[in-house]
Amino acid sequence: MTTSRQKAVGSAAERAVAYALDGRRVGMDYGPVDVIVDGYMDVQVKTVKALPSLAAVIGYLEAIPKRDRLRSCVVVTRPGVGRKAVRTITFDLDEFAQWHGFAGVMETPQ
Repeated sequence: MTTSRQKAVGSAAERAVAYALDGRRVGMDYGPVDVIVDGYMDVQVKTVKALPSLAAVIGYLEAIPKRDRLRSCVVVTRPGVGRKAVRTITFDLDEFAQWHGFAGVMETPQ
């Protein structure tokens, strides 16, 4: 796949994620952030042939600067002909819990 084709596939994935989350795509000025859901979430979108390791996904999350929005990473697979893309979203559990009512997460359940 040529570089321009790869960029087109990535841009299409970003548009689909923005639509699904009711957000907006942002330009290069926002660094690793590809989609912003105003007042709520910063999203980095990665389009890949195979799902990355958990360590890689954590790296994507940590690359997003901490702001007043929830950080997330969406990984989109590039399917072959006749197959559907797999789209996953990942959050840091402590950050997600702060946004959704519980101030902390216990290290071990009791």
